[in-house]
Amino acid sequence: MCNLCDFSTYMSMAHYRVCAIVTDELFGDCRDMNEHAAAAQNLGKADPDMVLDISNTMTRMRLMIGRRVIGRMAIAKLAPGLELSHIDVLDIVRRADMPSTVGSIAEAMRLDPSRGSRVVAEMVGRGLLKRDVCQEDGRRSVIEITPLGSSILAEMHSAKISLINDVVSDWPADDVEAFARLFDRFIGRFEKRLMPDAVSLTGETRVCPPRS
Repeated sequence: MCNLCDFSTYMSMAHYRVCAIVTDELFGDCRDMNEHAAAAQNLGKADPDMVLDISNTMTRMRLMIGRRVIGRMAIAKLAPGLELSHIDVLDIVRRADMPSTVGSIAEAMRLDPSRGSRVVAEMVGRGLLKRDVCQEDGRRSVIEITPLGSSILAEMHSAKISLINDVVSDWPADDVEAFARLFDRFIGRFEKRLMPDAVSLTGETRVCPPRS
């Protein structure tokens, strides 16, 4: 089960950090196979046909993730009435390395500030988020997940694990372990290759950002 949890985490990473970048900057819709073939010739020991197979598989994954199949299934079962954007906001707040504000949420969601404010207000009204006072600066407010919001995220995660478990249920254990390990390596290399200027916030002092 640990391998499945790791794989689920890698899938989330792929969705938030890699798939959009790969789609826009590297793979596109794979219609220009000549360009891919030319690029593959410069990959050293990598088999060009295998590289193109990976590219095509990533396109299939992009289409599936773009439709948010897992999220839609989980919402229909666990939280009818919620929107996918609500789940995204909950996940953004949960993953944040610093206390979240309306502004940081809007930026992460690529929303204008007014739209971001409305989304947060709606989620506060639904009991999914709450506003609190920043402990470092009482003049600022931060956004936190409520127990209800946390429970929905936990249920979504459980639903994802269950689906992944079903998909790989007939795989040998060694295959699951190998896939989880190699998928992690693949995503990690993309992060280094496509986001070389990304700065880790691990260990930095948690300071409340400006009020938004």
